Amino acid sequence: MRSLNQEPKLVVYGILNPSSNSIKVMVTRTYPLNTESNIGLDDIYVDARVFIVDSESQDTVELQQLEANSTIYEIKQSEFDILPGSEYMLRIESEGFETVYASTKIPIEVINWTECELIESMVDDLEDYAQGFEIIGTWPKSDIENNQIVVFHLKESRDNGNGNIETRSYTKGIYVDFRETDHSFIFESPPFHIYKPDEFEPEDSYRWYVEEINAVLITTDIHLYNYISYYLLTENINNVMDGGSFLDLFRGIMPEFSNVEGGLGVFGSCMTDTAIIYRLNK
Repeated sequence: MRSLNQEPKLVVYGILNPSSNSIKVMVTRTYPLNTESNIGLDDIYVDARVFIVDSESQDTVELQQLEANSTIYEIKQSEFDILPGSEYMLRIESEGFETVYASTKIPIEVINWTECELIESMVDDLEDYAQGFEIIGTWPKSDIENNQIVVFHLKESRDNGNGNIETRSYTKGIYVDFRETDHSFIFESPPFHIYKPDEFEPEDSYRWYVEEINAVLITTDIHLYNYISYYLLTENINNVMDGGSFLDLFRGIMPEFSNVEGGLGVFGSCMTDTAIIYRLNK
């Protein structure tokens, strides 16, 4: 990244959501690539003053670092309302760094699922105790210019052999397509499998099984949409090179995305609708 060859800059990540209980902004810093000393975890922290400003009323709130050596600055949303359709500015001041500015306009409305469901699907090489599925969901096209991306979260568990249950979660982002036939959007996940722990053989009890699946429809501002799009583009690159050729990896020039003036990072906003589409009956 060309920016990493420049002087140290503040790095910002903040997403405003009217339905969240709090406003949080992460603040850290870069080091030039030619830095000679070793950089430890404690070196990423900066002392900063972080402000959110309502662009119309100019009401301002300062976020607080709730504990020492934390990159997170936050405040309860009960102290400063984030409203749909409103625009907010971010300002960050830190000694030795250029002052950071950014802005976001909250989507004017949340787009809700019309339907979202788990359907059976063919998955190759499944064991007897697994079932193939995919997720299909739709939502209506809005007259308001908004951007939607879908992510789905899987929470998995397993018996670690010591009488304790381990859990893990992961998230996958999905691009979506517009369907001309009924002017709706649709997404279809890749097929995946769900293990059925009640059908495990004793020797299979260590396997991970799915406890819950949520599909989250995220309506974003343009900054968050671009940021997620770039992330998904790089995440989905196929790392298997046919015959040693790097051409299969090409997905276009990867831009260094940032909407932060004076620093790096993303300051955006979103509204969400979550559908719980699978929950294991215990």
